[in-house]
Amino acid sequence: MAEARFLPREEAPAALAAASRALELLEAREQVLGRAGVLAERARLRRELQDNAGARADLEAALADLEAGRAQLEHPEDRRLFFEQARRVFDQLAELAEAEGQAPAALLTLLGRGRGRSVEEVLAPGEGQPLDLGALAPGEVLLFFHYLPTELLVLRGSAGGWQAFHLARPPEAALWRFAGLVQDGHQPEAREALGRRLYAQLLAPALPKEGVSSLVLVPDGPLAALPWAALSGEDGRFLIERSSLRLAPSVRLALGRKPPWVPAESSLLALGDPAFDPAAFPGVPRLPEAQEEAEEVAHGFRRGRVLLGEAATEAAFRELAGGAEVVHFAGHARANARSPELSSLLLAPGAGEDGTLEAQELESLSLARTRLVYLAACESARGPLSHLEGALSLARELLARGAHQVVASLWTVDSQGSAELAKSFYRHLAQGESPEEALAQSQREALASPNETLADPSLWAAYQITGGASRSSREGALP
Repeated sequence: MAEARFLPREEAPAALAAASRALELLEAREQVLGRAGVLAERARLRRELQDNAGARADLEAALADLEAGRAQLEHPEDRRLFFEQARRVFDQLAELAEAEGQAPAALLTLLGRGRGRSVEEVLAPGEGQPLDLGALAPGEVLLFFHYLPTELLVLRGSAGGWQAFHLARPPEAALWRFAGLVQDGHQPEAREALGRRLYAQLLAPALPKEGVSSLVLVPDGPLAALPWAALSGEDGRFLIERSSLRLAPSVRLALGRKPPWVPAESSLLALGDPAFDPAAFPGVPRLPEAQEEAEEVAHGFRRGRVLLGEAATEAAFRELAGGAEVVHFAGHARANARSPELSSLLLAPGAGEDGTLEAQELESLSLARTRLVYLAACESARGPLSHLEGALSLARELLARGAHQVVASLWTVDSQGSAELAKSFYRHLAQGESPEEALAQSQREALASPNETLADPSLWAAYQITGGASRSSREGALP
């Protein structure tokens, strides 16, 4: 779609007439799928001429065309790419809704129509149904971020309802610099200063002053790649010290909840240090500590299967993952920034499989029974950023296959430190804490550790949990 342009008012009527003629020509040629861009442009012109009703009709017609075109595409990735065009339409609809004074809940319903669609269709069907804030637990707050052309819109949901906040857009370069400073770990003073500034810009205006024990974030654009846990308030405390964190690609998914569960009674599939093909990945080391990690994780489950080294094959993962309620992978992952469908988990070859399990190959896998996937693997939460879907990472692909929650890493981390973080996570999970609280507690423990590698945010802030809400039950927890 063409970018928005601003014409002198006297030129708008002629441009509007030209857009209308273009639409008539497209319809005469039965090129319906080409109309959406022209309809969005005509809507912009109508808004310049104060014809908001006409603009809304054009925008809804553009969305209808895009939905129709999306439905004709069979492949999920094709549908995602095609529907990216809708972002401009949603932005204009949001600006119209605000100009008309619509309530924050109406804004959220409107903008939520486009976010995380490929994942929602699997995990949270029910588009058009009202969003239930009753799904938020006491002390839980949801923040929905949406970049508008000139500002950052934040919608806050809590037991008290929805509120809207209009914030200045933080420079994108500052977001990427902060992520780089956290990952690098060598400039703590610069990291802390920028972390405080971003906290003040992104969170302080929208968060209640107290009473927030759990924070759910639906990020937009580069915010999906931000290590939120390492942001710090004026008092210097990290965000993760204040509350647990959970990310979601859409509000409907963020509010999606499954019945309480007892992790110790769940079935586990744990894969450690898969013996990938060294000829295909020269210079990539094996991870013997990952074998110990997988075995120790399995101790917290009464029903578990552990596959190590040569037994941790791609074929076994394909066969067994869909039947496990918890899947733990401790090994290598590869993120492909240009072609996210080629991002992969490195597994052992065999049974006709090469051991490189690509994101596009996960499409045949159903994880509808899986409550949790833990990827103790570098860059498993990393990927190019979509306007409507968030980071196109391995974590997102597993959500799209039905997994309820995924723990994954934004960047390369120390393997021994990663193993310690995972063990701590499962100890807390076995005590009956929810996965998001278990991750928060393991990150806090790492932060307080005398081990400098564990205590550095470059390790613990890399990990994040994405997906729906989950409540564990302390009944039946292992001692």
